[in-house]
Amino acid sequence: MGLTFDRGHSPSCSGSLHCNSGRSAFLFFCLLNSVYAFPNQLGCGPLAAGNVYMGTQAVETDAYLTFAGKTCGGTYIPGETLSLNLAGPGITGSTQAHLEVSGATFGAGSICNNLRYNYAGNPLPQVVSTANGGQISVKAGYASVYGLVRVTTPCTLTAAVASSPPPPPSPPPPSPALPPPVTPPPCLPPPPPPALPPPSSPPSPLPASPPSP
Repeated sequence: MGLTFDRGHSPSCSGSLHCNSGRSAFLFFCLLNSVYAFPNQLGCGPLAAGNVYMGTQAVETDAYLTFAGKTCGGTYIPGETLSLNLAGPGITGSTQAHLEVSGATFGAGSICNNLRYNYAGNPLPQVVSTANGGQISVKAGYASVYGLVRVTTPCTLTAAVASSPPPPPSPPPPSPALPPPVTPPPCLPPPPPPALPPPSSPPSPLPASPPSP
């Protein structure tokens, strides 16, 4: 037989939906208790649709237990602490639920090595992810009365891949090559001064004329 949600047995109540006591007061007490579901009696056993809880085979529903601010199938940051939402058809203020997490742990008040949590109108637990990343998922089995238990489809998140740092900026393009320096032509010696004409010889003296007789 599968795990059962306890329905608040009194000493006169059997495991079935009727009471063995013939006294009307005890019968009324048993019937009154039979409308409440106590998920804390599930313990740490399997939580899955198809198992029998409270004498009825559990059915699967949509993912009504979700991560606050996240979309099922989305991502989370490794090491992030996540809050939960439980909302959907048939979930009311009297709903009690048994929550399960995988790939992470529940915070304060959890059981079964911090992998399970009993909800009965108290604040929903937080999910503490690890720095190692990986997939994390949550699901819940819930009921508002003794009888049919609905097990939500797991809501799963995948660790976000850390983005690589941007590549360093490319170095600036090399400066254009400068033309080689212009080498001035070698200095030529100044031209020699023009040759001076040879000095002129003074005119030869004329011979003296002989004296007149």
